[in-house]
Amino acid sequence: MNGIRDILGFAARTGLPMGLYLTLIAGCFFGSLYIDFLSITSLLLFGGLPVLLYYLLKPLTTGEKPAKAAALWLAGIYCFLFGALIAGLASAIFLIFIEPGFMTMYLRQYLDTVDALPDPSIVAEQRAMVEQIIERKMVPTAMETVSSIIWTIGFFGSILSGIMALFMSRISRRKTGSRVVE
Repeated sequence: MNGIRDILGFAARTGLPMGLYLTLIAGCFFGSLYIDFLSITSLLLFGGLPVLLYYLLKPLTTGEKPAKAAALWLAGIYCFLFGALIAGLASAIFLIFIEPGFMTMYLRQYLDTVDALPDPSIVAEQRAMVEQIIERKMVPTAMETVSSIIWTIGFFGSILSGIMALFMSRISRRKTGSRVVE
């Protein structure tokens, strides 16, 4: 890596597979309203994010001069940000054009699930709060939801990238025998 431009270019290229993966997670979440097992599938895919990030950042740790932890972290953050933009676009298309009432339907499904519990009184406060949200039309709009998705991915991505950068830089230092403190 010769500088910030190289990291940005690398992250832009790795942002596409990350974005497609995040879109798949979002698609499973959105589809869980119709097909129950997709909610578990989205959680399993979410658990695979560290593995995907490892393989996307791995080329930066090979070669004569592997990237330091700071460069890996920055590349991971950018990778997640570019991926978040792709997933945000796909989510916006779904929430605006395909299923505009998704959030309200999702909250109504929650109410139905609570009503089906053997003892719904244990979540009576949450149920009353969700009913108020629906009645007062306080359900987040599509763009508020998309904005929250993008910010959440960016925040989670920065934390995960930092952890993976430390992990990967230590592994690459062990392989090269470098004792440089980063």
